[in-house]
Amino acid sequence: FAIGAYGRFMTTSDGGINWESSRLTDRVTSEAIDWASLASAQGDIETMPDEFQDGEDVDPREDANLGCYEFGECHLNAIIQVDSDRLVIAAERGYGFRSTDEGETWEAFRFPYTGSMFGLLEQQDCLLAFGLRGHIQKSCDFGRNWDEIPVDSQQTLMGGKVAEDGTAVLVGAGAT
Repeated sequence: FAIGAYGRFMTTSDGGINWESSRLTDRVTSEAIDWASLASAQGDIETMPDEFQDGEDVDPREDANLGCYEFGECHLNAIIQVDSDRLVIAAERGYGFRSTDEGETWEAFRFPYTGSMFGLLEQQDCLLAFGLRGHIQKSCDFGRNWDEIPVDSQQTLMGGKVAEDGTAVLVGAGAT
């Protein structure tokens, strides 16, 4: 698989000679997103996409506070294969996706932090997601629950590696 901007999801079955391009949202078959709570926090997105409310002259689909997933345009930033069947994708605006069938179908979920996650690592049977403003989140149940790991920096984290002893080392902006 190769992933990228605006939900681009590419597959190859011949080692990269030929690629098939699609959108990840075409493969999303379930959601672990509480849309009612999200709509309440962001404004009622279920009634706004095709009509403007309260005399607004800006299409709410273009509002930076609304999510990108429901319009199929999330930037997909990182992908990790957990085992032979399971994969996880970290995306922008707090969205993530997980697959239990080698990437054939995906479930959408939300990270606790609603900013972009730029990387994923596997650390001792857990997943670490890291990204914007120094946010690090950890899940030990394949992304069903995430805990924020507090850090003293707000520098964006962009890369990392897990050492042989299980220590995660992350790097980011501002020599972080």
